[in-house]
Amino acid sequence: MFIFIPGLLWYYSTTLKKQILVGNLAISLLTAMVPYFVVSLEFAMLARVHGAAILSTEACSMAWFWTTGFAFFAFVSNLSREIIKDLEDLKGDQESGCRTLPVEMGEGATKTVVLILNLATVAALWVVFFVVPELKNSGLTLLYFSLFLTLPYLLLSGLVLRAKDNRYYHWASQISKLIMLAGILFVFVARTFF
Repeated sequence: MFIFIPGLLWYYSTTLKKQILVGNLAISLLTAMVPYFVVSLEFAMLARVHGAAILSTEACSMAWFWTTGFAFFAFVSNLSREIIKDLEDLKGDQESGCRTLPVEMGEGATKTVVLILNLATVAALWVVFFVVPELKNSGLTLLYFSLFLTLPYLLLSGLVLRAKDNRYYHWASQISKLIMLAGILFVFVARTFF
């Protein structure tokens, strides 16, 4: 892990960021690995102190479930932001010979990819909301998903679709950061279920 991550970051900076979608996926994967890395270390320490049997408890399964949800959100929200940043850097990437999604597919098609990714993320959030009883029975989660995730994603999608120049993409990138922050802060709502 300690060799893989710096190695991938180095390879990203020298090679992957110039390739269509591969660099975006690599950075998004690393972002999604953060929650897994933290929980893996925590469970390794718990198993060391309390024995391996602790890893087969319901609490452990629940922690992995929530970790997977946060990791998925980290992956897709970061991927959307990376593609938006590529839209913002379109002219520079063209001049430097980078093969990013906007360079290869064009601005319009890339906007469509961002829209589909954002709407799929919102749809996934609401599927999870209605499938997980703890979420479905929580008015706080309903409010949080509506105001701090769905609404910003819709705003972001509209901004990207109407973008005419880099200012719009810069604002979209900033909104993406706020959405990612809202995803992280949901941990304070989720902790009420334990």
